[in-house]
Amino acid sequence: MTDGRLSRACVKCGVEDTHTHHVQYSAVTHPVTGEGIDLSVSKHVQCCAEDGCEICAADVEAASAVLTDTSPSDEFTAFMIDKEA
Repeated sequence: MTDGRLSRACVKCGVEDTHTHHVQYSAVTHPVTGEGIDLSVSKHVQCCAEDGCEICAADVEAASAVLTDTSPSDEFTAFMIDKEA
């Protein structure tokens, strides 16, 4: 964890880092065993946008107005943490 951010692997590109991800949470309880199963999907905002997520596409577009590089980076993560700056 860096600056309180969890390290996650992107299910699209496979890179594990602490940069901004869109995590789509989905947890279920197995009907027979009662065991909790985490089916969450985590992708970099950029990878999620490429897959058609309108929310992530809007974030990448907004970042492109103020950043020269919108790839996963500390700069993009800082933008996502404080979009008003």
